[in-house]
Amino acid sequence: PRAPMSAQAAAKKGDIAALRAAVERDGSPDLTRLLGTTLAWATETKASRFGDVATYLLDMGADPGARGAMGMPMLCLAARSGVARLVDLLHERGAPETFYTAAALGAVDAVRRELNVRPATAKAQDENGMTALVYCAQSALGRSDGAVETRLADIAGLLIDWGADAEAAPESYLR
Repeated sequence: PRAPMSAQAAAKKGDIAALRAAVERDGSPDLTRLLGTTLAWATETKASRFGDVATYLLDMGADPGARGAMGMPMLCLAARSGVARLVDLLHERGAPETFYTAAALGAVDAVRRELNVRPATAKAQDENGMTALVYCAQSALGRSDGAVETRLADIAGLLIDWGADAEAAPESYLR
C-alpha cells in the first residue's frame, strides 16, 4: 500500500479528496501556502480540479490577498496559470487588485490610470524585484481569450512606452 499523500502533494495535483484527507489527518496546515501551491501548479486542462481545491482552501481560511509561490500575488499566480476561473474566484474572495495584478489580468484602464498618476511605476519593482511588464508577460490568460490577449499586448506596449525595460527581469523568473 502507498503512503497517504501530503497536503502539499495533493495541492500540486489538484486532488481534492487527498487534500481533505491530509488536512483531517495532519491537522492545520498552512492553508495560504497550499493555495499558492495550487495556483502555481494549476493548468487550463485541469481547471475544475484546481478550482475545487482553491475553493476548499479559501473556505477553510486561506488568504486570497497574500503572496503565494515564488512570493507572487495570488492573482498573478492565477493569471500565470491561464485559468480565468481561479482569477474570478480570488476576486470573489476579496483578493486586492494592484498595479502589478492589473498588468497580469489585462486591466488596461487601471494600468493607464496608474501610469498617468505615477509614471515611474512603469519601471518600479515589487518586493520580488518583478515589474508590471514581467507580470504582464507571464500572464497566460490570453491563451484562450483573444480579447484578453489583445489587452495584455496593449499593456505591454503602454509599459514600454512609459519607460519599462523590456530586457530587465529577475533571473529566477526567466526559467
